[in-house]
Amino acid sequence: MYLAQGGGQKKCHILTISHERNPSIANYTLGQEQLSVVDSYPCLGVTISSDLRWHKHVDSVSAKATRTLVCRNIYRCPPNVKTLAYTLLIRPHLEFASAAWDPYCP
Repeated sequence: MYLAQGGGQKKCHILTISHERNPSIANYTLGQEQLSVVDSYPCLGVTISSDLRWHKHVDSVSAKATRTLVCRNIYRCPPNVKTLAYTLLIRPHLEFASAAWDPYCP
């Protein structure tokens, strides 16, 4: 097996998707190193958790939106500037991949 310089072990993780409280997890190795076990992992901007619930994804998206807003000092700006900042900076983070994690909204 060919691995790129630096190894692929850092990029590979084990994510077991199950509704069981204590699922059995096998040990996997890549090359000589054992892969780490994770409860959730971001994939293309969507955080997938082992129980397929969206709590961790919603938390990470809302934290990212909050960080984006905190970097700008718009507290004393007029309402139209705040609305524009929300529309351009925050709303795209909140709506990204929303069709995947909440398909029932019109």
